[in-house]
Amino acid sequence: GGKISKAAKEGRNLMTFDKTPIYLVKNLHSQPELISKTVPWAKYIVILRNPVDRAYSQFMMGKKTHITNPADFDFAVRKELVLLEKVGLITLPDAVFLPKNSTITSTASPAASHEFKFTFPIRSAVNETKVFSDVFKQNLCLQRGFYAIQLQAWIDALPHPEQMLVLNSDDLKRSPSDVYRRILCHVGLPEHNQPAVKKAHNARRQMA
Repeated sequence: GGKISKAAKEGRNLMTFDKTPIYLVKNLHSQPELISKTVPWAKYIVILRNPVDRAYSQFMMGKKTHITNPADFDFAVRKELVLLEKVGLITLPDAVFLPKNSTITSTASPAASHEFKFTFPIRSAVNETKVFSDVFKQNLCLQRGFYAIQLQAWIDALPHPEQMLVLNSDDLKRSPSDVYRRILCHVGLPEHNQPAVKKAHNARRQMA
């Protein structure tokens, strides 16, 4: 804006910020490298949430905005696991049990256990990120919690891995002052008193 233009004309040092969570997951096969080449000096901050909590929050938001079709979170998770297995992102040692009228079936062998255990197959990073990007278009709840694929794609694209600071959202809740100091140190700003903050709750979590 005007203040930034004025400061630039005065020759003052500037530090600008952009908050776009979608950068972490969208077009992983191309976007990290493109952004890194455009602003190779940039520093990145990633705050990760417990993947189970994150998936449920997205599911509830989908219900609120009518994006999510299945009314049952358990069914939605099972359906997504089968889809992710079909595209090769995960393998399922145990069967994923779905209603009989479902058109999606698992290739896993039938088993008595309903416990979900899955591992990523060994594959090339390029192919993995391309598949990840293609599946992302379907707005899945579980996929965004596959942090390893997302972070690795970005770290591989950066000139220096230390340009990315990865934080835990639980740490931010427990000790915002400590996390704030880590962020200041990461971006090269001097320490100062943390601004007053207060807790905020997402109203969608109150949905049954």
